[in-house]
Amino acid sequence: MTPTTITSRVGADGILSLAIPLSPAAANEEVRVTVESLNPKPAMTQEEWAAWVKTMAGSVTD
Repeated sequence: MTPTTITSRVGADGILSLAIPLSPAAANEEVRVTVESLNPKPAMTQEEWAAWVKTMAGSVTD
């Protein structure tokens, strides 16, 4: 099977729907799908990470 790269957009509902036509020879084959953002967010700084962790304190209600 030839590797295929497609670009798609996640819907407003947060669902990514894909319909990828492949050859009949690919029927019943297992495939791997990798999802990655085309516009990745920059990594948080240590200060941003620490601030985020502090906002989580006490947020679990179980």
